[in-house]
Amino acid sequence: MERSRVGLAALLLLCACLPACQTLSVRSDFDREVDFSAYRSFSWLSPPLRETAERSEDPFAHNSLLDKRMRKVLDEELALRGLRPGAGDEADLRVDYHVVYSEKLVAHETRVGHFHHRWGPPFLSSVDVDVSQIPQVTLVVDLIDARSEQLVWRGWSTGRDRDRSLDEAQLRAAVAQILRRYPPPPPKSP
Repeated sequence: MERSRVGLAALLLLCACLPACQTLSVRSDFDREVDFSAYRSFSWLSPPLRETAERSEDPFAHNSLLDKRMRKVLDEELALRGLRPGAGDEADLRVDYHVVYSEKLVAHETRVGHFHHRWGPPFLSSVDVDVSQIPQVTLVVDLIDARSEQLVWRGWSTGRDRDRSLDEAQLRAAVAQILRRYPPPPPKSP
């Protein structure tokens, strides 16, 4: 009995120590006809976000504090991948990002009274279903070809976010995971 209490206490402590944003999945998509080795520089698609965002937008996803952190992390992570900041019209790529907060519904089934009969199939006396909402955040990074103005690469990460406050360490971890998929493999020759 004492061991189970110690084990439960250790599990609860571990859960409490996990960061507020845990990555659940990372994905990317890209134009398979583009040779990404030609891209050497980037600039931002839009000017820095100011506190003038429309009231209909999510204030947690659209604010200048998050914008400043996101730009800093993306600048540094893109530099690690060989892209340098460039002047607006001279840059090869335009960078943009999106933050989307949502809720995911999760159902948990609990079977109570699962019986087996000697002469027939098993039956359940009852099934309980608990439904809960899990707060999530999705970070999307877009890279747009500056000449064609077409989206050439998109990466995104979806994770749990209990308190809607993405600090720099959380952003850095998520963006590093997203950009691990950049650059994609070169296009195949015909």
